[in-house]
Amino acid sequence: MAMLKPAVRDLVALAEATRSSGRIVFWYRNGNIPFKDLRIAWKAAGLPDSLLPALPAPETALRRALKALQEKRRLVRPLKKRGEWAVVEERTNTESDDLAYEVECQVKLNVISEVVVTPKDADKSLRKEIETTYAEHLSQLSPEDASSWLVNLAVVAGGVCLRPEGGGVYFNPQWGLAQWDRFVDVIRNVSTYKVYQIPAVKGDAEAMAAIIDSVVREAQAEVAKIAKELEEGDLKGKALQARRDTGKQVAAKIAQYEKLFGTKLPDLHASFDDLEVKITTAELALTTEDDK
Repeated sequence: MAMLKPAVRDLVALAEATRSSGRIVFWYRNGNIPFKDLRIAWKAAGLPDSLLPALPAPETALRRALKALQEKRRLVRPLKKRGEWAVVEERTNTESDDLAYEVECQVKLNVISEVVVTPKDADKSLRKEIETTYAEHLSQLSPEDASSWLVNLAVVAGGVCLRPEGGGVYFNPQWGLAQWDRFVDVIRNVSTYKVYQIPAVKGDAEAMAAIIDSVVREAQAEVAKIAKELEEGDLKGKALQARRDTGKQVAAKIAQYEKLFGTKLPDLHASFDDLEVKITTAELALTTEDDK
């Protein structure tokens, strides 16, 4: 099926009471989200822990903390060894216009992810500021973290990205809206994020093609990814079954979209049938090796 450029302009807003095929959703990120508050609200809403995002890794939290501490005359520079940083003070030479630089301290994490600041006699207030800011970033989702998580949730709710290059503009189908609304209620309760939702219908054939093309693009990418993994030959029993399950889930999603828009995508189903053959062939090859 030929790819068409998504035509979001042809998806029109309706009154909520009007029957629609789904919604266009997008969001505005604003600040960090405290993970503790998110988890409490998530559990209270009866949502599964498996859908919660992961907290940032300690190294990531330290990098973000140090970046947040940068000022006009305070620089943060990575050292040769990964995960180690220097906090540098920039000063103007009183006798000339030359700039002078002095390392205030070096920062890294120990084996249990605690902040280590050297030398030991480094400025106490700076040390405390580094430790406090690190702890904050370790327990919060950054806007980047939250945006990636929202993309995940949109996919869980059956959504497809309307931008070929990726990004936070999704079409969420009617059957996933109840679940999506539960996600959004929690996010709004624990953050200042704005999640916009516009009820949408097919304005014309081009609009329908935009959404279908998004479904096709997503499915083709998944097929290509699994096919490449199979060609590399590193997948074993459970991994092969996991890829089969993923293929079935994507194929089921395609079937739902076919029903929603009254269309058929036989070529796409054929690619999943071919993928099933490849997975079965890989399983048989493993069985043959075990029998030798």
